[in-house]
Amino acid sequence: MLLGVASYGSCPHLPPLRVFPPMPSSPSKTEAVPAALGPALRALIGLLLQGLMLVLASSGCPGGTGPAIGGVPSITSNDPEAEREMEAARRLEETGKREEARAAYESFVETRQSDPLAPLASLALGRLLLGDDKPEQAASVLEPITQHRDSATAEQASFYLAVARQQLGDHKGAVSTLTPMMGRTVDASDTSLLLRTLANAHSALGHHDRAVIILDTLVAEPVSGADQRWARQRLAAIIESEATPAQIETLHRELPRDGVAWPLALRKALIDADAAGDAERTRTLLEVARDHGLSLDDALSSIAMRADRPRAADPRVIGAVLSLSGRARKVGELALRGIMLAAGLPPKGPQGPDHPRVIFRDDGGDPARAVEAINELVAVHRVIAIIGPMDGRVAEAATARAQELEVPMVVLSPSGDPTRAGSMIHRYIPTPALELRELVEHARDSGRPRIAALLPEGAYGDLIVAALRQEVAHAGAHVAADVRYPAGSTSFGQPIAQLEEQPFDALLVADTARTTALIAPALAAAGLWSTAAGQKPSGNGRGIGLLAPAVSFDHDLSRSVGRYLQGAVFAVPFDAETADGPGRQFSERFETQFSSKPDAFAAFSHDAYKLLRTTIDAGAQSRQELAERLWRVRGSDLAGPSRGFTESREARRGARLLTLEGDHFVRVAHKAGK
Repeated sequence: MLLGVASYGSCPHLPPLRVFPPMPSSPSKTEAVPAALGPALRALIGLLLQGLMLVLASSGCPGGTGPAIGGVPSITSNDPEAEREMEAARRLEETGKREEARAAYESFVETRQSDPLAPLASLALGRLLLGDDKPEQAASVLEPITQHRDSATAEQASFYLAVARQQLGDHKGAVSTLTPMMGRTVDASDTSLLLRTLANAHSALGHHDRAVIILDTLVAEPVSGADQRWARQRLAAIIESEATPAQIETLHRELPRDGVAWPLALRKALIDADAAGDAERTRTLLEVARDHGLSLDDALSSIAMRADRPRAADPRVIGAVLSLSGRARKVGELALRGIMLAAGLPPKGPQGPDHPRVIFRDDGGDPARAVEAINELVAVHRVIAIIGPMDGRVAEAATARAQELEVPMVVLSPSGDPTRAGSMIHRYIPTPALELRELVEHARDSGRPRIAALLPEGAYGDLIVAALRQEVAHAGAHVAADVRYPAGSTSFGQPIAQLEEQPFDALLVADTARTTALIAPALAAAGLWSTAAGQKPSGNGRGIGLLAPAVSFDHDLSRSVGRYLQGAVFAVPFDAETADGPGRQFSERFETQFSSKPDAFAAFSHDAYKLLRTTIDAGAQSRQELAERLWRVRGSDLAGPSRGFTESREARRGARLLTLEGDHFVRVAHKAGK
């Protein structure tokens, strides 16, 4: 009997093994060679037919360099029962009874190991196992068949074995085996399986350019619509988010321009060139896009606009990227109002052409949106500097882009380490470390250098104690104890009992104002009373200096637990009620114009604009000059506690210190020169 394997298809819905009609050994209506011709002549014609099949199988497909994959193996069996069993297994598979078909092939392989058809049964079984997502079992079935004396059968087994091994992680082996088979498959489903497997293997190896080229080939093949859709989606995903700029450049050069992938590669090459700030390359690619009729979507239109405009800064224009929608909308609006007040907006009369301007953009809490806003501000509006963003995650992306474009940015986010992005990035908003610095230096100067900490468990407590250890080392103090309690606690007897045994002068409490209102009386009940330096406690027990950052501060504390917080010192970046001098003037103007009290974001954004404008007015007419001079400028009409930046491009001071005296919070005098 002559059987052939024409197709095994692509996972998971592989088409059934095709079994070609047998050449009967006895006369029948389906005989390929009439019995009347005689045994000798019949045998000769049979051999000629087999030879013809071998020639057809070895002819290959257009573009191939070897015998066809999926050709008809010349394997015969003289056992009619074996023929019937194979035919039955094939019919089970064709009717969708995969489990029964698999069992039938397994039975054939086990019981008829010596039959010539056993290798074909193993091929069919291996293919079914691949379709059932069992590549390891498929590999064990297929591997012996790769050594079969019939080359077509052996190569078909090698094909499916390579697919199985690629699914098991042997991507290099799959590429080595399958690459020479490209262009030689007979059936469309084999073509799809081959190219899909190669693309997946190359992508897993990081060869994303090779994967895209193969997928572009797959789209052009006469394969199923589902396979073409998958190839289009996969190549688009690789180009958009996986391929490196160098690989995108390779694709732009090597892909056929009438294919699906080339326009996508060109678009990504444009985006990459724009992100790198390579204006010349961007303009060249835009010309290519226009020459080939590539339509420009919104993103490309923005790039084209930027590429066609001058990139030199306009010293009259400052940009602001703030959270004006989304979860941080309220603080974003306060920051916007702070900048408006500093810039004299809205204007009270007509403005001349040389009047300073502010361009506001909303990042919506989205890093990508912030980056796009920065691109527009730099290229379209030619801003000399940017204030914002406020969200830490957004700021990370925004600072990277601002540094790439070499535009000074004053970040309003207290989280992370934005200045690490480069010399263009400044931060003018207090961080927990800056607040703790003020508290630690005050404790040291008050003769209370031994500082204990009572903090919640978890990431926030870890952050605070790490910053505390850094600041006490810098100030010449030390941490006497670090006691924790479960976050959200309302009872503090056990952790306070641990504190009683420790020799400390000052205690850092860093939790919400509500929790602080619970901790203060609990400390007093244990004999630990908050007192100012040099004063005796109001109750019996031991006097300690209570220190707290801004998160713990609320004016209501004086009314609810003021008795237990006398002399407590809070580090507060900005407080409208206790502000004096320029801070008081800022607060009054803010309330008059916007009918609400300003917060720290309003104050620090106001001051950031003032410092930028002062530096520009003093002669910094380029972005580079502004970045170099900004830290040297000192402001005199600023709302917040800092008069400018340090050389490390952070605020010089993070907070003002407030202490509770009687029923009121009052300012603590700070050392001159800070």
